[in-house]
Amino acid sequence: MNNTIEPTKLPKKTKSAMKVTPNLMLPLIIVVVALLTTIIQPRFFTLFNFQNLLIQASFLAILAFGQTFVMLTRNFDLSVAANAAIVGVVTAMTINQYGMAIGILAGLLLGVVIGLINGLLVAYSMVPSLIVTLGMMTILRGLGLLITNGEPVTGLPPAFREIVVSFIGPIPQVVLIVCVLLAVSYYVLTQTVFGRHIYAKGGNEEAAKLTGINVRKIDISVFVISGLAAAIGGILLASRVNSGQPTIAEGLELEAIAAVAIGAVSLSGGAGSIINVAFGVLLLALLNNVMNLIGISSYVQDIALGVVLVLAVSLDQIRRRKKRHKT
Repeated sequence: MNNTIEPTKLPKKTKSAMKVTPNLMLPLIIVVVALLTTIIQPRFFTLFNFQNLLIQASFLAILAFGQTFVMLTRNFDLSVAANAAIVGVVTAMTINQYGMAIGILAGLLLGVVIGLINGLLVAYSMVPSLIVTLGMMTILRGLGLLITNGEPVTGLPPAFREIVVSFIGPIPQVVLIVCVLLAVSYYVLTQTVFGRHIYAKGGNEEAAKLTGINVRKIDISVFVISGLAAAIGGILLASRVNSGQPTIAEGLELEAIAAVAIGAVSLSGGAGSIINVAFGVLLLALLNNVMNLIGISSYVQDIALGVVLVLAVSLDQIRRRKKRHKT
């Protein structure tokens, strides 16, 4: 009798879910919207506007990339925007006391710790991630207001603002930072064992356990990544406004989820491409830019975001039903 246990391979379903096939509909929609806007509002097709659009998209992109890791495991992180805000506050306060390098390190460390707490609670408390991170979001918003008395932290050095406002040629420096983060995220998700385990855990947690994957470790890791992404976004946002603001980025967590959903990352986990998420971010930023240019009020823009989020979730449900019928 042979008692040798052979290592179980990842299911073919997981491997196919990892294939990076860009959703060609998203680039097509982006091009069509851009062309129509150029006809309606010629100010759209200017270098200044494109630079502004990309800068605005950058902050959302960073949070969305972190959210992608979490959502691929069938979880959600509603605390990303609040995490970014309090990181910006703590970074600003620390810079004023100890200098820029220590301030940025403190901000990054705080974001990672917040992500770690989220991950541990989700992995070990059995409380749904939606509830855990909703609670964390509320705590962080309240804590940010408490330590600042609701006032922005100002007096930051000019060098800190240069992080975001600097250009390399015609390209904003922050856009290059986003491109590096996208490349790293793409590599991790598609070329590493850790990335394969993320897809496997999100696709079928029980099957992932049978293959020897430590699903709790995966949960903790993706929330740490999301926390780090939120910290980077928070530091860059603070640089953009040259202050730490406890109320900044309100609502950005929903935009991040919408961007990930638009990018065809399944809300039930286990399938999706971060390249498509980047297109989803660009489409959302483009729609916001267009509405600003043609004078649509911010209240209507909030309604539009809600509609887009519902449509994205509905499309995900339709895709899931079609896959079930095929199988």
